[in-house]
Amino acid sequence: METYQRLVFSSVQKELESPKVSLIIGARQVGKTTLIGQIISQLPEEQWVSYNADDSLFRAALERDPKWLQRDLEARWGMPFKSLIERKIVVIDEIQKCPLLFEVVKIWYDNKYPVKVLASGSSSLEIQKKNAESLAGRSFVTRLFPFCLTELVKNEQQIFASPCAEMLRGKLSEEKLRECQQQLYPHREAILRSLENLLILGGLPEVVSTQNIDAKHKLIKNMITTYLEKDIRTLSTIASESDFVRSFELISTAHGQLVTLSEMASEVGINRATLKKYLAIMEATFVVTALPSLQKKARKSQVKSEKIFVYDNGIVNFFGHVDRLEHLIQSNAIGSCLEQIFLMNVLAQRELSSFPPQLRYFRDYERHEIDFILEQKGRFLPIEITYQTKVAPEKWRNLKHFLGSFGKTTSQAVFFARVEHMEVKRFEGKEVFILPLWMMV
Repeated sequence: METYQRLVFSSVQKELESPKVSLIIGARQVGKTTLIGQIISQLPEEQWVSYNADDSLFRAALERDPKWLQRDLEARWGMPFKSLIERKIVVIDEIQKCPLLFEVVKIWYDNKYPVKVLASGSSSLEIQKKNAESLAGRSFVTRLFPFCLTELVKNEQQIFASPCAEMLRGKLSEEKLRECQQQLYPHREAILRSLENLLILGGLPEVVSTQNIDAKHKLIKNMITTYLEKDIRTLSTIASESDFVRSFELISTAHGQLVTLSEMASEVGINRATLKKYLAIMEATFVVTALPSLQKKARKSQVKSEKIFVYDNGIVNFFGHVDRLEHLIQSNAIGSCLEQIFLMNVLAQRELSSFPPQLRYFRDYERHEIDFILEQKGRFLPIEITYQTKVAPEKWRNLKHFLGSFGKTTSQAVFFARVEHMEVKRFEGKEVFILPLWMMV
């Protein structure tokens, strides 16, 4: 696992050339510290120093004297900041634990000291606020997710073909997709095994690297406990920890679905406003992603609610007591878990783009739905995902209804299904690619 390289590795590594602060954000245990470790391990030891803001002694020292950290570094390096000849790297884990650090780092940057800060954070509650206040225009922000299928395939199979990356680049090329198929085809069985593992156990790095199945389940349970006890218990905005836990459990069962806040709030026994606040906290701590709907101006027939995805299928299946593929199929949740895998692929690859496409879904009040819509430069790419061995007639009807509203700005569509090979069809004058699930990388 130490050799697994994340998609964002090269882009974050390149940021070391800039004096701007590099912030790596994401949920707990998605590999932020490991990523930073891989990057600084390639530097001479005397060039970098690491601190952990989760350490109460570190925080206490800084709170007593905001200049303590600078003096500590100058003592380690044997000279004041202004006398440094080559740039030094200061690594700070869990920077949101000590908001004072943002102002300290701002002063270093504004004084043009040759000190580069590489920091991680597992909550955007403080990071977004402090970054906007103190580091506006002074930072790079990269979000890290659990392992996506693309990362597993690249690291385990040494295959770099990625149909998902082609989708994010804009108009799809049949030639490029067939090249991807050719490269991926010999490894399809291994890719499908990785896909199944992501469906059931998720992509948290420690879970992926652990071989024993019971140990994997224990790690998932421990992650949930740590999140609730370390991240949530300390928030004064949480009126009732038990209500929050129950809300998180119900949000997990609604994975990949439209959430009706009033109904869910009633089931928890809280009001709608409280549930909405709890959901915002889940988003701010990176455990939930809300996918907005695609809207057409002056049209009221389309649903405006957001679809909610939990960031890791292993957590969803822990709450649902699902530990085998057949159980997931029986629970009818396999479609949502497949969508989550695609979503993580797209979100992870969007981090590599300066101008990433927008990601939404489509649904009208007659229940015609498209799982994902990629929007780039005013053009739409509808994407449907199914575990069935063929694209059902209902899926084609949904696409037809979508084209009825957005046909002028849509020229292509994609279906992922449990088919053997890639197919290309014409439908309603549009080019439609039907891709096997093992090409969902």
